[in-house]
Amino acid sequence: MNRVKTILNFIYVRQLHFSAVALGGALGALTRTAICSIFESQILAVFICNVLGSFLLSIAIELRRHIHPDIENMVSVGFCGGLSIFATFSKDSVQALADEQYLIFVLNLFGNFAICVLTVFLAHALATYLRNHRNWLRKRRRAISQKLKLSRKAKTR
Repeated sequence: MNRVKTILNFIYVRQLHFSAVALGGALGALTRTAICSIFESQILAVFICNVLGSFLLSIAIELRRHIHPDIENMVSVGFCGGLSIFATFSKDSVQALADEQYLIFVLNLFGNFAICVLTVFLAHALATYLRNHRNWLRKRRRAISQKLKLSRKAKTR
């Protein structure tokens, strides 16, 4: 009976994980479609998707200890996987070379690599700042709570 219970629990947990990733992937793909419909330039739309995907992936990884694993997988594997489109970036780069648009090729290559790396660095810095600020707020709240307890004790005497 315990084995059956363990197997059913495993299936339920895996099903939740896959559902979270599928939902995130669908939302990421829909976001990518919306971004691609806003911009006339396919290269610019892919660039924005890659930068946004890099930023969100970095935030999810930095905060993974503080959020539920299914939420982290929904954002990192699902949403960012559906949003960030490296294959399209590669196809567009090869097409720019084939069309002898060397400046577009170099700008696309530099932009998608350097700016996405910079975005990950900035997301890491933002997540670190937010985590430190949250910890500072917690300490401040504890100190105020402690002072209130001491003042209540003094009033009751």
